[in-house]
Formats: sequence, C-alpha cells, structure tokens
Amino acid sequence: MPELGRYTFSGLSDWLPKATSKTWDKDYITLKIPFKVEDILDFCVRESRIHVMLKVFSEFTSGLGDGARISKSVVYVDVETPLPESLIWYYQTGIRLENLFSLLTGASQALETFFVYRGEESAHVNFRRKKYVRPFDPRESVWCTSTQLASSIAHWLSESREFRRVESLVLGVVRKGKLFIETEFLSLAQALEGVHRVTERISVADRAAFRQVRKKIVALLKQENVDAALSKRICDSMSHVNDPAFASRLTALCQRIGGTLLQRMGIDPAHFVADVVATRNFYTHTGSKARQKKIPDSGLELFLLNQKMRSLLRGVLLLHLGLPEGQVSQVVEREATRYH
Repeated sequence: MPELGRYTFSGLSDWLPKATSKTWDKDYITLKIPFKVEDILDFCVRESRIHVMLKVFSEFTSGLGDGARISKSVVYVDVETPLPESLIWYYQTGIRLENLFSLLTGASQALETFFVYRGEESAHVNFRRKKYVRPFDPRESVWCTSTQLASSIAHWLSESREFRRVESLVLGVVRKGKLFIETEFLSLAQALEGVHRVTERISVADRAAFRQVRKKIVALLKQENVDAALSKRICDSMSHVNDPAFASRLTALCQRIGGTLLQRMGIDPAHFVADVVATRNFYTHTGSKARQKKIPDSGLELFLLNQKMRSLLRGVLLLHLGLPEGQVSQVVEREATRYH
C-alpha cells in the first residue's frame, strides 16, 4: 500500500506561485481565490520511484473581532512511496527538502508541519521547530522553471550516501547567521572540503602504485621492529596521504565557476586559496611552533573572507544541481559582495 508524507515549510509560498490571482480594471480590482488545490509539480524520481507533488491552495480565514477575511497561499509538498517507509525516513526526507529549498531561496526555510498518510489513516508528527534565521528575500533567490525545480528535487533526493553525510553540515553553515566569525570560518572550510570530497573522486597518485608503496612501508616497519603504537599511527596517517591537499580542493572548486563570475565575486583563486589555507592552518593548529608563512585573516578581513567562502559554497552546490551559471550568477555575486 503506498504511503505519503506531507510537508509545509515556512516562507516557501513566497517563492512559489500564489493560489490567488488579481485582475486590475479601471475602477476596481478583482481578486480570485480558487477553492480547489492547484498543482505546481507532479513527477516521479526514477531511481527510487518516489512520487513528488507540490501543490498550492488558498487558506481563507476570518479576522478576529472585525470579521475581515484573510487569504494566504499555502504550499505543501507530498512525497509518496511505493512501499511503506519508517517514520524517521519521512522525517529525514522533510529535512532534506528543507535544506534544498533553503539553498534555492537563500532563506532559512523551516519544516513547519509534517503528516504521514497510510490509506485512510493519518498522523500529525510533532517535533521541535528550528529557529527561523534568514527571511525570504527575492534578491537572494534562484528563480527556476518548473522543469528545473523538478530536476533539482529529483537530483537532490537521489544523491549518494556519501553526499548526504555532508549535506547537513554544508546547509547548516549556509543557513546559520549567528556564529562567531572564527567558528563560521572553520565550518565553511570543512563544508567546502567535504563537498569536493563527495562530488569529485581524485587521488594524488595512481592507486595501484600507492598500494605498493604502503605495503613496502608496512614491511619496513615490521623489519625494523618499530613500536606497535607508533607503527599503527604511521599506517593510519598514510591512509590520507593520497588525498588531495586542502589547497588543491579549493582550487578545483573555484575552477567550477567561470573566471568572469569569480572576478565579480571578488575572488582571485590564488590569493583566495592562500588566505583560506593559511587561516585554517592557524586556527586548527593553534599553539603549534610551526612558523606561518602568511599572516592569517582576522577581524573584518575574516568576515569578508567568510562571505566569499559562503558564496563559493552555494554557487558550487547550485551548479551541482544542474542549474546554468548565468541563472545563479546574480545571487552568488550578491552573496559574496553585499557587505563591500
């Protein structure tokens, strides 16, 4: 028996089409409020056979005391599954949609209501609501066609398990607005590194050749009768030797965005990468005696660097959804430069 999860999100109706429509005539304005639910999207995710529907209806209420009529558009998202799923699955899907809508709108969308339907039975799930941090601003939103929105949702819900592991970290730092600038910087650096790791599989050296080197080192450690604890520490550290350096990951992320847009964002890849790497090394190795080749950013410089990192992170994710650069360039540029 198919099951269905139904979600509403605070602020989502500001971004999607309204239920009501206005007609301006010479002497009056006609406001049409439909009684039926209007379909915005209706499609299936091929990989999982999930049926996703976005609908909008007009909520019509009377004002308290004065008898005034109040109408507002309410958007809800239905996710129908071919087979029964657990409650936690529906909840996690709602959070993932919350993350996606926050990425697209530039606001901090919040899962507002959550229902699960099975046949004739239904249940309303109570949960602690997240704090609404960033309200909707049309200047920060990416405006999509219905086809693009359906494709973005399908892409997002079909992401790999590895991508989903970093999703909450990435969208959490994109959405949160009240963090110490040092904490925000470290979170953004970790998010950028995580996004590159799960979206681009590269290694420094040939994997087969690297395995041979590891075997020789392990054999040498045994031959020299190295202390077991030290030997394990050396072997553990080698597991990351073939991963790209943080600077290489940042450079690769910058290369996903066109040079003209990077320039408008105020990002010179060489200087940007050097600033981020030096600052991260300073904060992650505080107290180390290693001499810093470059003075790390702080104060206003660090705040502005955070805006560029946040903009790069959002831009890379929007492009990852398949949206064209020209369509997202304006909001990405504004994210990077609005405090300059």
